[in-house]
Amino acid sequence: IIRLGYGEGNNADKKAQRNISECKRLGIPFGIYWYSYADTPSIAKEEGADVVAKLKQFGVNASDLAYPVYYDLEKWTWEGHQPPTDPNVYNNIVNNWYSALQSAGYKNLGVYSYTNMPTFTPKPRGWRSTALAWDSTRSRPTVADGNTPAPARWTASAAMWT
Repeated sequence: IIRLGYGEGNNADKKAQRNISECKRLGIPFGIYWYSYADTPSIAKEEGADVVAKLKQFGVNASDLAYPVYYDLEKWTWEGHQPPTDPNVYNNIVNNWYSALQSAGYKNLGVYSYTNMPTFTPKPRGWRSTALAWDSTRSRPTVADGNTPAPARWTASAAMWT
């Protein structure tokens, strides 16, 4: 899973293009993640548009992705802004980001977060997604239910939403 970038209006991660190109050249399956700084649904929509623009800039079609495009939601710090505390705001953030990618043809989407993130209970409309969740009290990630340890070789996933 390659970090494409973060926030909205920022440049792509400085190694993203090379990592994507090399994965494509060598036939290595890959996916993407985008670290979010969205504190409103409108910023999430802009982040989604940024992801789409950068994927197109780097020549990545939905069919090139063996793994999802993940929206990385964590408790961030950004001067002058506060992360949302209302689960409904997070739901709208996720839905706006997903809509931006879905309308551009990227359907294999997921959310990456950690299980003890306060008030984080997104339920995107009609999505069935996979994600791993990191819990700092455990030695390795768990699947999205927060209880099942991830496979040692990360070969399986769990349905996060249906």
